[in-house]
Amino acid sequence: MLKPLMVLLALALISAPAAGAREFVFTDPNGLFHTVIPEEWVYQTQQSSLALSVFYGPGPYNLVYFEFLEPVSYDDPVEYAEYVASLFAEPGGLTDFVLEEGPARYELDGLPAACLTYTYKAGSGQHQRETRVLALIGDGRAISITISDEAEAFDSTRADLDLVLAEWRWSI
Repeated sequence: MLKPLMVLLALALISAPAAGAREFVFTDPNGLFHTVIPEEWVYQTQQSSLALSVFYGPGPYNLVYFEFLEPVSYDDPVEYAEYVASLFAEPGGLTDFVLEEGPARYELDGLPAACLTYTYKAGSGQHQRETRVLALIGDGRAISITISDEAEAFDSTRADLDLVLAEWRWSI
């Protein structure tokens, strides 16, 4: 009885992907959070700073970025997300902005947040879809987590955001 179980266990270990084999841990430069990023996403050093961390995905139009925002005077993340969406919809905001989902309440590793999904016409002409999670982190600060891709390819890219959010851990 023990031998067949050992054989099944060995086969399961051989066929299982190695933990972390397709992603890496990213810790933000401020030390406030860490998360997992798919290995095919590349950190963009020249576009990043202490307030902004940018990763390009494997496709021509996909990216994920983490941005610290301050000062933020809102106490409710949904109200803050509504405000952000109103700025996108205004003249000078995003061209052809359409709010598709949200803002809806969300929790990001125990902190209150809001999530919204929208489309707009990018400067290069393609229709871009983005999901943005806004979390209030205290002291008049927020973090924005945005994943973006061409509208037609967004659903597959959204799976990468799900991984980033599921593995998100605050260090504060």
